[in-house]
Amino acid sequence: MSNHTISVIPRKIWKNNKTNQTVSLYGAVPFLNPKSQRDWSVVQVGYTVRICQNGSTRNGLASLPYNATKQEALQVALNYAALSSGCEVV
Repeated sequence: MSNHTISVIPRKIWKNNKTNQTVSLYGAVPFLNPKSQRDWSVVQVGYTVRICQNGSTRNGLASLPYNATKQEALQVALNYAALSSGCEVV
């Protein structure tokens, strides 16, 4: 098994149901109390890639559009794997 893998995963964000404001899942929660929490939900906005290499994990590549389709993300993953020695698409 390779210690360098890339996989296609759903891209999820926090979205405010009233204002349509969006924020990353990777930070502080966007609400301050239980009442304002009701305005926020986690939604999927396309797909991205997860790269795992030598115990380190990172999500996304700059070459992917914000709301990439699964096929677009898979093509980016295949291109990345072709250019990265020992990388396997899983």
